[in-house]
Amino acid sequence: MKFNQIHLLCIAAALALAACKNTEVPLNSQVELPETFTQDAAAKGDADIGAWWQQWNDPVLSGLIAQGLAQGHDVKIAVSRLNEARAVAGVARADLGPTVGLSGKVGANYSKMDNPLDSNARALLSRYPQASSLNGDTIESTGTSMYGGLTASWEPDIFGKKRSDADAARYAALGQQELAYGAQMLVAGDIADNYFKARAAQGRLKTADQTVATLRRMVRYIEGRFKAGHVSGYEVNEAKVQLTAAEAKRATIGAEYAAYVRSIAVLTGNVPQTFTLPESSADVLARQP
Repeated sequence: MKFNQIHLLCIAAALALAACKNTEVPLNSQVELPETFTQDAAAKGDADIGAWWQQWNDPVLSGLIAQGLAQGHDVKIAVSRLNEARAVAGVARADLGPTVGLSGKVGANYSKMDNPLDSNARALLSRYPQASSLNGDTIESTGTSMYGGLTASWEPDIFGKKRSDADAARYAALGQQELAYGAQMLVAGDIADNYFKARAAQGRLKTADQTVATLRRMVRYIEGRFKAGHVSGYEVNEAKVQLTAAEAKRATIGAEYAAYVRSIAVLTGNVPQTFTLPESSADVLARQP
């Protein structure tokens, strides 16, 4: 009986261990990978994206972005903060070494007083040329004093506090540098975005002007036919409604164009009231980089 119980326990333990074993499923990939990627040849001609806007070959766009990077308010603020962080990092780095100080002082004095000597003493001193200044009723004296000093001190950074402060200031300067780069990228991107939208609005304005001019001629033509009795007043009113709708659409496009131009003026540091978008011979909408 004991043998059967032990036998059953061994069988149960063997089954439990078998249940804990991982099941290995053979995975054979059916995908054939090429020896080299075909995109590698196309990627060999790397493009310089540092001045990505030059890919459009539009001198007006390039000039506006260059002006924005040099005069944009956001870029100026970011650059000033970067310079401040670099100055703080320089001071913290300089605190690691010895401190040397140099001081100096130069002074001049002049005095004038009544001569306390009597006539006999003056006559006696007159025999000596060196004492000729004591013969008069007053005695004048001048003098010059100079002082110079040099101080030096050095505090050892035993616990690494100064080094930690210098590293923190340096990393803060690096962070401000990245923020400055980010501000430049945002300004360049915003200028390009508003420039493309302004050029697109210009194209739509030309089309809208042509449409309005055509509808005005059509209204005059229909009014002439109405006076001649060839058409009714319904055709005249319909033509006028179409003209009014076209003029309203043209005004909306003009407002959009003015908004884009104002945005470009602000981004480039110009006065929006006096800024106008220069004409360009390059068609940036048709010329894709």
